[in-house]
Amino acid sequence: MRQTSPGQSEPFTPSSPAPVLPFTHAGPVPAVPKLDAEVCEALHKLGRPSAPGPGVDALTFERQLQTDLMVVFQRTRSHAVFNVLHRRTSPLILAWVKGLLKNRFGGADPHELVQDTFVNIYSYADSFREGGSHTFMGWARTIAANVMRRALRRGRTVSILETDQHVDQRPGPTCLAQYSEEVEAVRQAWTLFLALYLAAFQTLGPRDQKALHLTEVEGKDYDEVAKELGVGRRNVKMIMFRARKRVQASMRCQLMMAEYDSVRDAG
Repeated sequence: MRQTSPGQSEPFTPSSPAPVLPFTHAGPVPAVPKLDAEVCEALHKLGRPSAPGPGVDALTFERQLQTDLMVVFQRTRSHAVFNVLHRRTSPLILAWVKGLLKNRFGGADPHELVQDTFVNIYSYADSFREGGSHTFMGWARTIAANVMRRALRRGRTVSILETDQHVDQRPGPTCLAQYSEEVEAVRQAWTLFLALYLAAFQTLGPRDQKALHLTEVEGKDYDEVAKELGVGRRNVKMIMFRARKRVQASMRCQLMMAEYDSVRDAG
């Protein structure tokens, strides 16, 4: 499973919707830095030109060079090649993203979108396929479009926690009254439970009462209880089991009788 860093968008995949986008570059080719010797050597090793040939215009060469740099980085993972690719193409992608965001609302930062785009390009370079109409700029713009789409979708979602920040969290009179009623109901139920338990406990024999008292009041373990009662540890387990079952049965019987009496009185 592929890992992504915090804040990193997922790469473009064949299943991602491909938007209809204008891939043609309008205007003159922007000024770009010259290729250094290391990058030229990396291009030449893969049979890629580092300068336009005879009869090749600057725009055509630049488009091909972008793709060539991507292929070289894909195969060599050269940081120098990637840095050159970023410097030559990020201004173009940034201008393109700004154009798409011009009439949209959502607060997306175009610089962050471009940064996210190149994080994907770097991390998932293996997914780039050269050939035919598959150029670097077309692939990069598709990634940028998906990054922007996700960013705008997140921008339209308002977290419940954010909405709660503007709500007075202090309990109102109704909430306080309900809380008081619940506390009183719990207190009454606990008092009833203790009364039923005491009545059930008093029906037990002396040995069962002592066993329960030693374990549940004094907190002693079964070995200590066995010494106190003068029986084996296995016998203590059986004594405790039967005593608790008798207490449960007695409490259940008392509740059923109380319910029967209340129904009879109501009738």
